[in-house]
Amino acid sequence: MNDIKSVIQKEEYISLAINKYILQNGKIPKKNDNTLDWDKLLTTDYLGTNFNKYNPLTKQSIKVIFDVNNNTFIKGVFESESSYTSELNYLYNFYINKIFRVNTIPPKDNTKSELAKGSQVLYNKIQKDIVNVINENKYKIFLPTQNCEVGNHYYELKNESLIYKFCKTSNTSIEVYQTSPVYLESLDDLKYVKVEIGEKAYVKDGISWYEYFYEGNGSWIPVGTGRTTGQINDEISIEDRILSYIPDSKDLVLKPDGGCMLANGDIFCWGKNVYKKAGIENYGQLDTTLKANYVNTPVMLKVQNENIKTKTTTLDLIGKKWYNNPYRVKFEKMAMNSKFVCGISPIFDYYELGIRYKKGGDLYCNGYIHSDDFFTETTGQTQTSILTKSKAVSIGKENGIFNQNSLYLKDIAMVEGTLSLLTDTGIIYTVGSNDKGALGIDNQSGLNIYTFQPQKVNPDGVIFKKIYALRDIKSFGALDTNNYFWIWGERPSGEIYYKPRILSNSKRFDQNGIFVNSKEFVLKGLDNKYYRTYLDTIKELNVEEGALSVSVYDFNGTEELLYVDKNMQLKGSSDFINCRDKDFNTCLSSEDNILFKDSFDVLNNLTNSVNNTLYANFSNISIFESNVNKNIVDYGTDYVENFENNSTAGWNVNYIVDGGTAASKFLGRLGKEIINTDTGSQAVFKTIDLGTSWANQNVKITFDMYEIGSWDANNYWADYLNGKSESFYVYINDLNVSRDIYSSDPNFDTKGGVDLDVVTSSYTQYAQKHEYSFTTTLDSGGKVKLGFGAILGEKYDNESFGIDNIRISRKIDNVNFTNGVYYENFEDGNHDYWIVPRGPVPFAERDFPYFANYPIYTGHNESTKFLGRFNRQSSGGDIYNGNSDGTQEVYKIFSFGSENANKEVKIDYDFYRIDIWRDVLGYTTDEFYTFINGTRYTTYRYSALDIGDIFTFNIPNTGGTLDNKHSFTKNAYLDSYGNIKLGFGAYIKDNYINQLSWGIDNVKFTLTGNKNPSSITPISSSSVKLPYICAMTGIGSASQMYCWGNVGRSIPILSTSLYDVGKINTINKLFITQESEKTKQMAFDNFNNSGSLFLKYPTYIGGFDYPFYFK
Repeated sequence: MNDIKSVIQKEEYISLAINKYILQNGKIPKKNDNTLDWDKLLTTDYLGTNFNKYNPLTKQSIKVIFDVNNNTFIKGVFESESSYTSELNYLYNFYINKIFRVNTIPPKDNTKSELAKGSQVLYNKIQKDIVNVINENKYKIFLPTQNCEVGNHYYELKNESLIYKFCKTSNTSIEVYQTSPVYLESLDDLKYVKVEIGEKAYVKDGISWYEYFYEGNGSWIPVGTGRTTGQINDEISIEDRILSYIPDSKDLVLKPDGGCMLANGDIFCWGKNVYKKAGIENYGQLDTTLKANYVNTPVMLKVQNENIKTKTTTLDLIGKKWYNNPYRVKFEKMAMNSKFVCGISPIFDYYELGIRYKKGGDLYCNGYIHSDDFFTETTGQTQTSILTKSKAVSIGKENGIFNQNSLYLKDIAMVEGTLSLLTDTGIIYTVGSNDKGALGIDNQSGLNIYTFQPQKVNPDGVIFKKIYALRDIKSFGALDTNNYFWIWGERPSGEIYYKPRILSNSKRFDQNGIFVNSKEFVLKGLDNKYYRTYLDTIKELNVEEGALSVSVYDFNGTEELLYVDKNMQLKGSSDFINCRDKDFNTCLSSEDNILFKDSFDVLNNLTNSVNNTLYANFSNISIFESNVNKNIVDYGTDYVENFENNSTAGWNVNYIVDGGTAASKFLGRLGKEIINTDTGSQAVFKTIDLGTSWANQNVKITFDMYEIGSWDANNYWADYLNGKSESFYVYINDLNVSRDIYSSDPNFDTKGGVDLDVVTSSYTQYAQKHEYSFTTTLDSGGKVKLGFGAILGEKYDNESFGIDNIRISRKIDNVNFTNGVYYENFEDGNHDYWIVPRGPVPFAERDFPYFANYPIYTGHNESTKFLGRFNRQSSGGDIYNGNSDGTQEVYKIFSFGSENANKEVKIDYDFYRIDIWRDVLGYTTDEFYTFINGTRYTTYRYSALDIGDIFTFNIPNTGGTLDNKHSFTKNAYLDSYGNIKLGFGAYIKDNYINQLSWGIDNVKFTLTGNKNPSSITPISSSSVKLPYICAMTGIGSASQMYCWGNVGRSIPILSTSLYDVGKINTINKLFITQESEKTKQMAFDNFNNSGSLFLKYPTYIGGFDYPFYFK
């Protein structure tokens, strides 16, 4: 039985090896006698050099043969029928069982004849196709690395596919069966190509492109005036060439509310249809009451008709309004803003009968245009979906004869309100608004200037060859013929350049390596390094040499960078190549992270081999900015006090200092001889009244403390502090909530800070800023008392502090769920936002050695570190660690963010009962309390209600008796801001911390999935700017576009297949959206962000399969 199992296993291995050999070589591994050529398989690529061919049943090497159709059979049990023996039927039955096979087909039954045939190798589909081609013996099979036979058809075996081709030269071939549309650089190649009948091809013939459709039987028919494959090129008139010319430019503009693309000479738009610029002139065809305020799929823009003369016939295109005619104007360049979509027609420059003709290079725009500036059908200001010719640019071109005074445009760039136009002679003209200096005419009148008469921009003697525009600010760029880069208009800093200025006289740039971004340009230098515009100069980017595409985006003060390296891999800021949620935070779901990574890796792994070099798939990359209309929680207006108005109203002190550029104005300087600094008691305070609308609200209080001068901690003998440390104290509602030691030597600081320039004169001129943040609950009148104190040994002119930038906000957001769970175990010593009793000041660590790290206590192996210990300190009334009077003395406001508003949580926590608590009838019962949002619950009562999971252990340096851990669980709802206040307290009568105490550990919040149906969160609508990524993959006709992030309406949702038809109630609303419904959800839940499209993973954008330049 073991022998038969071994044979089947070897047959499976042989089958896999044969399939692999056929796939990799396009040949069958057999000898002339139709037996297996073992030499081809016994290599490391297939079976390995140590494969054992021995068959334990036949006592010979395994025999493998091929039949006349090249099917493969492995003779596993015997080689001839004479070897059959009925005693081995149990083995034969096992051998023919299909259960034990995957890659081979067993004999049909256990008869002699079937067993003698052996098992058959199972060919996969591609192997079957290869074998069939070999059997037909009509065409040869070549690998991409092999030279084909010139003049013959053949099959190329590539990427597990057989591709039928024609061999033009030994290393040049044409794919015969293609998918429409077909693009070819030579008309002569068209006769070798076949597609479905009626499908199109675009073919370059000479300098022009022509359109053809496939009639079948190898016949291609020209549309318009293109010649057939047998015609001679020179017979076509120049007029016919102009009419059938198809530009090759591929431009893409993505704006927050829509976009346009230029492909094959036509402009397609989508998104916001204000002024009809997205191409929809009227209303819904099925429901005429619906306005097409937004268009959800690309629409080809109509172009103003002109009557066309072809040879002796004049075509009346104007009268027939045949906008989609084959003679329509095509475009070389395209741009857009919120009012217009504009295109530039091709230039045709030629001689005929000794006369120089020059046609085209005209400007066409749709949208919000005026009859003074464009050849409109109506007089005055109008709105039109039709691309209409500009009057100013067409002057002098009426008869087509070259006019040196006319403008022949070759490029266009647009910002909001302004167009930049480049002529073929290198002159830049601007039209539109001069807001932010966008006209570049050295006039600071701004919006007071608006003109559609072209304004010349060029500095004297400068000729330009390319122009550019940033996406989200009014800024233009241009590259001159000496490869210097110029810029004018608005800068991100707010500075305005009213005329072009050169950014660097020492750097020159590659016109094919200039990339437009949101608010900055990326420039590839002729030194092959990449730079970005930065303030009024440039700075080098950290990009590998040979990068193909680079993009930058400044997000929340951080420079984010992406680039495609020379091997077509996308690299750069991890924020943009890892999973991010709808608010651009790190994805919490492991499933989302895995799906994003898997999707991204398919595009970014080095899987394509060209000339023995591995490549990924990316060819172009750009970071875009979207505006997401989010329904956000209304937190109201924060309370802010920054002392810039010199007011100290409500404060018990009246000192304001101007800290200059380092700190501006602040409350201070506060120190010895100004306030009491002997004990750290509350010496500076104010009761802040936010009004009754803030009553009982949980809030976050933040402020800056300036440490000024030579604070010495406790290291300077002349301070006479008697062992006390120079410290800063914070009080909220008269409770000391914080105390930090500071020194001009940061090694002694208990809280980090940021060095400042000189804030004000002091002996040392040393200053640091320390940022503080606390949470608390306002009282029933919406008030809170905020106070400060200090221990300082020297006068205020040498040691002092200041207070600045006080802010009180309902928005706290201090914790986050991870996969629905939040957990604190205090092992890292962190107790941020916990409010604990700190006792009278000063606090001297030497008096309480076991509480040096209070409120974190290091206990037994079971308890490790925990929050504690708590109880009054002594009979003298010192309550360093609490009063244990039944009130809430320990608490924290946990704020999980508005996205978790009104959700239910399960709260788990451990209570440590340290030492022996008492239950003495008629005298006292010691109790432990839990507070949830201020409501007290008796959680533990010694003996009488000894509940919860109990674990007994011994915490060191306590009363010496056994201590207990009790685990408790409570359920509660988060409030309308996602907050919950969890607190604790105890009642312990006349016993102190050295006798008994308590602590808290392992606090855990878990979302239950339930929500409070009766609670309402205050909502307001706001536009949020968030980045998203779009990238091109592949090269040329193999290009595809992928995007991820908050694309909103920048990408047409119908191009993503992520629309949920269950959320769209009519067919019209699938294609168009009304203004009142612009934030209504159309996408599936996972891809919806407040009504905007959110691409959680790299997503293929259908219909954008062109090698776009991102404008």
